[in-house]
Amino acid sequence: MAQIIDFDAVRARTYIEQAVESFLKDPPDSDYQRGYLAALLTVWEEAIGSKGDARHEAAYRLLRRP
Repeated sequence: MAQIIDFDAVRARTYIEQAVESFLKDPPDSDYQRGYLAALLTVWEEAIGSKGDARHEAAYRLLRRP
């Protein structure tokens, strides 16, 4: 049976924005960190709505670095 998880969007948005800003200051340097950042960005975009946010775009560029 699938469970439905509900979360407070304001608290989630605050957490995700702070975590992304941390990665912008100190870019990910391992596959684990890049995966975590990718997951944060996916939730931010799909569940909370971050389209058009400059931090979101800058963080996606970090994932494209070799």
